[in-house]
Amino acid sequence: MRIAGRPFGIVALVVLAVAGGLWALAGVAGLHAVNDFSLKGVQIAPEVVRVVIAGWAGALLAGALLLLALHRWGWVLLMVATGLGLLGSLWQWWMGNPEPIRLALLVVTAFYLNGHQVRDLFFRSVERAGVVPIAPQEGGRR
Repeated sequence: MRIAGRPFGIVALVVLAVAGGLWALAGVAGLHAVNDFSLKGVQIAPEVVRVVIAGWAGALLAGALLLLALHRWGWVLLMVATGLGLLGSLWQWWMGNPEPIRLALLVVTAFYLNGHQVRDLFFRSVERAGVVPIAPQEGGRR
């Protein structure tokens, strides 16, 4: 199934990424609680946590929009944001504040983005893209 020339999975990932980015920004704006992070008993300042979350949300939103445009950097940015989100979710799980739904969505996102059909869509080889590499032909000169 394709929507506006894009595979349904890409559109679904964009919707989930935009929703996740907006939810994170709502937490930064104070519309809902943001979990505290501590590092072996040392409390990290809430302002630092909010800046990190805002940066992650910005990367998530930018990656989603670039992915929707079928831009290679959208895949890269969304993959990096997903990896950072997984790291943060695992950290929260370890600290005793698990968010299993967010963790599951991030895992599914990572697996989908790493599927060969999706990677082929964004990282086609030169030959598959219709570009002929410049190389001498066998037995002839250029």
